Amino acid sequence: MWFQEKTTVASISPNRLDYVDVMRVAACFAVVLLHASLGVVNNESDFGSMGWWFGNIIHAATTWAVPAFVMISGSLLIDANKKDSLKSFFTRRMSRLLIPTIFWSFLYMIYDSLAHGTPILNPFPVIWSIAYGMPYHHLWYLYVAIGLYGALIPIRVLCINADRQTLLITLLILFSVQTIYFLDQSRFVINGIKPDLMLFIYKCIPFIPYFICGYFLTHSSLTPSHLRLLIYLQLALVLLISTVNWSIANRSGVVLSGRVAFNVFNPLVVLYSILMYRVVKLLCSGAHRYIPYVKKTCSILAPFTLGIFLIHPLFFEIIKNMPDLVVLYRRCYVGIIPIAVCVFIVSAYTTYVISRIPYLKKVIL
Repeated sequence: MWFQEKTTVASISPNRLDYVDVMRVAACFAVVLLHASLGVVNNESDFGSMGWWFGNIIHAATTWAVPAFVMISGSLLIDANKKDSLKSFFTRRMSRLLIPTIFWSFLYMIYDSLAHGTPILNPFPVIWSIAYGMPYHHLWYLYVAIGLYGALIPIRVLCINADRQTLLITLLILFSVQTIYFLDQSRFVINGIKPDLMLFIYKCIPFIPYFICGYFLTHSSLTPSHLRLLIYLQLALVLLISTVNWSIANRSGVVLSGRVAFNVFNPLVVLYSILMYRVVKLLCSGAHRYIPYVKKTCSILAPFTLGIFLIHPLFFEIIKNMPDLVVLYRRCYVGIIPIAVCVFIVSAYTTYVISRIPYLKKVIL
């Protein structure tokens, strides 16, 4: 089994600091790497080439990042020891999320208007982009997080009062419903039909299984002997996800195939994300001599991960305006990783600088 049986899930009190910072930093870099590989894997003219396959595998290997962020939130927020009142929750926790959401939504909408020469903050596009939680391509995650925060209280009551078996059955049911949702949406995508847009208040619903799963996995344990098996399973899943993407791309094109194969609700991605959560947790509990240095480095970077996530697309936009560099890294596909590293470092430094500004730091921390 992947976990050791306990009487109730809430009876275990793990030291989350052992691995949460490491997972946040790793997931943040994976998001940057995912976006760096997007230009290669969505390049129709290179489909099937060695460069395309490199980008395809990199993209498949980073699909765990967003589910990991949701699971981390669940592991931290669904806590029997937290006794937040409704007032303190919405004034303290929700405000920390709303301020960055509002600031960056309007900043990116202004940038998008300037980039495309459209009227700045035209009322109707602004209203609809916020209503659908899509002011910019990566900000949808903040709107999903708002929805999950809003649903936190009943979810917390369920998780804290449920025994392990009840919670496991609940998760199996929720992930099954999530899979049905994924299959239904994929049916439209593969046939070239764009699924109907969903208001942001509903977008969080398919992510609830991840949210609860984070709490469940945090209060479950594995032995180091499982580590090698989990890593082998991960490698197999990465190859399977990338192969599925190639197979669908043969029929529907690389852009449509990615929306299915790399979808965060794809059961293969779900399993891969759960395995990654377990692997990071096991690695951080190990006695390898480099683990303390990794933990220390990640503890320094972890507070800046939200800022890195929010800022990094601006640097990719700058790269897009440098045609020679774009051509170079798409042709010399190994440039995906160096560019991702550079964007991550510059974004981290920019976040650090903003964090030193007294009032502005609230938009990234």
